[in-house]
Amino acid sequence: MTVDQGWAARTSVPKPDKALVYLVRVGRSAGAKKPLFVFADRALIAVLSDDSYAAADVDPGRRLFWTTFTDATREVELVPGETYYFEVWSQISPIGPARGQALVREAGTGAYPSAADRTKAEDIVRKKYDDAVAKEQHHEKADLPVPAHGVEATPEREGLVRIPAYTRGELEFMETVTSEFSPTGTKVRFRLVADVVVDGRVVAPAGALVTGLVREAVQAGANDKPGVLEVTVPGLKAMDGGQVPLIAQLAASGPEDDFAASAAQVGESYGGPSSTSTAVANTAAAVAGVAGGLIGGGLVGGIVALSRRGRETYYLAGERLRIWTREEAWLKDASATPAGDDSEPPSREEPHPSPDLVSKIEARCPETVHFTPTKGYRPSDIRIDLAVSSRPVDVAVTSVVDFVLTEPLPAKGCHAHDGGWSCTFDGWGLTRYLRVGFNAAQAVTLSGRTEGGGGPFTATAAIDYQVER
Repeated sequence: MTVDQGWAARTSVPKPDKALVYLVRVGRSAGAKKPLFVFADRALIAVLSDDSYAAADVDPGRRLFWTTFTDATREVELVPGETYYFEVWSQISPIGPARGQALVREAGTGAYPSAADRTKAEDIVRKKYDDAVAKEQHHEKADLPVPAHGVEATPEREGLVRIPAYTRGELEFMETVTSEFSPTGTKVRFRLVADVVVDGRVVAPAGALVTGLVREAVQAGANDKPGVLEVTVPGLKAMDGGQVPLIAQLAASGPEDDFAASAAQVGESYGGPSSTSTAVANTAAAVAGVAGGLIGGGLVGGIVALSRRGRETYYLAGERLRIWTREEAWLKDASATPAGDDSEPPSREEPHPSPDLVSKIEARCPETVHFTPTKGYRPSDIRIDLAVSSRPVDVAVTSVVDFVLTEPLPAKGCHAHDGGWSCTFDGWGLTRYLRVGFNAAQAVTLSGRTEGGGGPFTATAAIDYQVER
């Protein structure tokens, strides 16, 4: 290993055709002398002693990161021109730009492999690469659906739109996911933030709903082990109905916002269109550090405190995720055809009474809803009061703000209260759809009917939502 204190200044900007990967080993075993070799597939990318970091240009695409000293492996998908950060020790932990830069500064010592290290690495690869592949295969992960490609075509084919590889888009989380409450295999709903436009033609419209997947979720554990959460979005439905394969991998360990860096500081140090520190502001109070497709949590405007390990990992409804097309695709020019929703239709059929027969009643949520995602506290049940005299039945939440739930959330129970009725809803079941970034209360729509011939009704309650990070 060769030490170079000025190394970071020369490696802070990624090359257009490579991903820039930072690997940091900090404060894990003071005085440890045995170096830790880190590989991307069969290529050596770092040799780390304690309190050191490395930076490497890595070929884009799906890569297996692994080490010699531990059982640590991590499969990631890299985008050219983007920057990624990993904390390395007993596991390879993807982290966000603020946290990554804080650890790089803490490590202080930049290092890169020497000629002797590279010779030794060849022998390590021969002996251990197959074992690393087997270790990664033992991780409990959900199978990824393989989206159908767009129309196979040649450039001379008329009426087709070419979608270049790594075309960018942006999604909004429509529901919160955490390493505690969102087990492997959980479906996650997103909404396309803006039109995806190629050559002046809209190939996917803003507002289109997209379904992702929790590929891996591991709760925080003993010895300060942080929760691990990986969310993927396999494909985007285009306006012609075809699916475009995507790179949209959010994999992280521990919350990003626990680290001492402000959004302004990060932007000044690592700004620019090719930097993964580019954060998409949802509001001044909540900024998602969704840069590079592989991140850790979100940034909070202003200074935040230094992290404690052993916390759950989460992404909040309302935060943003940048996406890229994985490869070149050809689609029909169908800009007048709405893409709609790529999700599965609801499994049950609901009656649709005439709007003239549905009563609108008053509703209110008397308490602020609190959520502490890092500590794994399950949100308390949520009470909504209805201004009806007869017992309400079949009460369910059908939408939150402008997002219609795929499956309505039924009330756990209703009881008479102060001349009306109060209905109770599962705390996590409803909180997961409340979004960060709202300056006002969020409108939650309910439906149901009343006993004694009162008929069907709808109601809207305003909920104040507070995330305690």
